[in-house]
Amino acid sequence: MDSYLGSFQLDAVSGANFPSPTLSDSSSASSSAFSSTFSKTVFRSRPIPGSFEDNNIKSKFTHSWETPHAFECWLAEEERTNCIELSLVKKISGLLAFEVKYRYVCSRRGTGGVKAYEKKCPGQSQRLADKRTWCECALTVKQYPGRTTMLGAYSNEHNHTLGNSNLAFTRIPKKTREHITSLLRLKVAPDHILDLLHAGTYHEDNTFDNDNPTECTA
Repeated sequence: MDSYLGSFQLDAVSGANFPSPTLSDSSSASSSAFSSTFSKTVFRSRPIPGSFEDNNIKSKFTHSWETPHAFECWLAEEERTNCIELSLVKKISGLLAFEVKYRYVCSRRGTGGVKAYEKKCPGQSQRLADKRTWCECALTVKQYPGRTTMLGAYSNEHNHTLGNSNLAFTRIPKKTREHITSLLRLKVAPDHILDLLHAGTYHEDNTFDNDNPTECTA
């Protein structure tokens, strides 16, 4: 029995030098075609980072507008309702993924450097609080090639009060300022003017042109 097993083991070792298996031409071609199809499928299933398809499935892009005009109307309404000013601080042109990216921040964050300022009367209290509060409210809006829909990521958390008390820290359009001046000359109560401003009666310059075709409508 031992000699038989030993002979079998010897034969198995001596016969180990077999030629390696090879694929036929047809099998090789099929394997290559499968690999090519698989790689293309995987590539196409992954949206280009920063593209509309990529941003549209990300939870941080919570807002969308069908046209740029729709976005402008929404922005005007957001500023009017909360008595805030969202300032455009950055505009980036894209290549393949997106066309243009806009970055807005609350004007009370401060859009420039801190200026060296020395109070003339250090002991005197300020009648108006400092405008710069480093507010974290920010809005990112993107336009994409071949489509009018815009997507936006909006963080609307403010670290200051909203409403009429914040109007002193926002810029008012020139035509609105002129209209306020005329109302004050007519002895209209300032509180009533603020109520009109908060209600959006003449917040935007184009509200004076009722027949303006680009006017935002509800």
